[in-house]
Amino acid sequence: MAETYLQRKQLVLAGVLVLAAAVAVAGLLPAAAQEEGAPAAQESPSAEPVQREGIWVEIFLGTDIDKEKRLVIGEAATFPSDGERVFCLTRVHGMSPPTTVTHVWYFEGKTMARVDLSVGSQNWRTWSSKTYKPDWTGSWEVKILDEDGMVLGSAGFEVK
Repeated sequence: MAETYLQRKQLVLAGVLVLAAAVAVAGLLPAAAQEEGAPAAQESPSAEPVQREGIWVEIFLGTDIDKEKRLVIGEAATFPSDGERVFCLTRVHGMSPPTTVTHVWYFEGKTMARVDLSVGSQNWRTWSSKTYKPDWTGSWEVKILDEDGMVLGSAGFEVK
């Protein structure tokens, strides 16, 4: 018996709905499809860095960047509340350009800034900075994410 166009369309739609339900049950929904206001699992402050073969990062925190030498200045883990700014220098190893990494800055577990940075070679140094107010004292963290939003590394610091 020949199917009508409408019957075929209904079968395709039913198949799509079954597939969507299977993806949702498996937890494979992208971050945009998660509950509004809930952070994506891979970028939550408690997410552990993933091990990706041949890819790793070094993270340095300081008060400035020597742009010519691409080194952090004033490396520290504690910064004064009147300092106003922290720099995060990341050395990325093993990523194939063109690609990006994202610095996500957290204060007391809350996302304060996201900075997308280009990676131009397999051994690349890049940086971002976060300006803070004198009353933003407490625990801070910078997470380094790959293009897929997976955590490659993180570094914590205190503002006192």
